[in-house]
Amino acid sequence: ILLGGNFFEVKPEMGRYDANQGTVLLGDGKGNFSFMPFANSGLQIRGAVRDIQPINVGKEKRWIFTQNNAPVRVFRAN
Repeated sequence: ILLGGNFFEVKPEMGRYDANQGTVLLGDGKGNFSFMPFANSGLQIRGAVRDIQPINVGKEKRWIFTQNNAPVRVFRAN
């Protein structure tokens, strides 16, 4: 499971939700998932992620991350 997060469009008194830099959860095929540390995944997205879409580039799978007012970012599996 690949997750992106953060939400900045909140009232000032609530504060921004900005602690997530992207998360990879690895499945074991039996319904259990374990967290992959950032140092291993290489995934680090600062800011509010608006969408994540998978694409195929040749035989490799990659993921496109979009954010408001930011360049598109593309990641590939390690």
